[in-house]
Amino acid sequence: MHAFVSHNKFNYYLSIAVISLYFINISLTYLSYQVNDKIITAGQEKYFLRLEKKEKQNQKFKKNQEIKRLKKLKELKVKKEIFNILSTHRTGLNLKQLRQTAEAIHQEGQKYGFDPIFLLAIIKAESTFNNWAVSNVGARGLMQLMPLTAKEIASETKINWEGKRTLNNPLVNVKMGIYYLDKMETKFGNLQLALEAYNNGPEKLNKWLSRGILPTRYSRKVFNIYDALKKG
Repeated sequence: MHAFVSHNKFNYYLSIAVISLYFINISLTYLSYQVNDKIITAGQEKYFLRLEKKEKQNQKFKKNQEIKRLKKLKELKVKKEIFNILSTHRTGLNLKQLRQTAEAIHQEGQKYGFDPIFLLAIIKAESTFNNWAVSNVGARGLMQLMPLTAKEIASETKINWEGKRTLNNPLVNVKMGIYYLDKMETKFGNLQLALEAYNNGPEKLNKWLSRGILPTRYSRKVFNIYDALKKG
């Protein structure tokens, strides 16, 4: 009888153990599912975040490319406009020189912050676009620079100076002239005075200003030409 009771207890505890193991197994399976689900969910979130980040990068890249494309088109349009203005005048330059000069005017204008059409207005006022023009006081080239002034500019800008003939190189002449205009604007503080200094010389302008005289003839002429060129 005692052995029978012991056997029943053993079966009972065994059943309890089996049932417990069953529920433990279910619990572990559930926990494993939950962990795996979280891992999968986290992986999916990272994947979609990565896709979203990549999409934003693609959009930014496309936007930058479009900005560059529009900037390039604008530059080409301005260069074409410069070339067209130059080519409608008797410059004494061949086609290749005209294109190079248009490029130089655009490039130097960007460098010093001048509208290239404004620079063309100065060139027209100075030489009427004639590369070989020589004034009665000896100023030469498109931007009518005096040799002595040009020699100083060449020294400041490390341009190779080969005497007066240097000023008949349109690319060098333009580079020197725009540099000198920027120098005068820095010296006198505004564009109108810079133009008067460019045309009359800074020493003469300083004398006039010291006497309370503000010259405007040349600057008005340039601004009027500029307006006319802008209107086409």
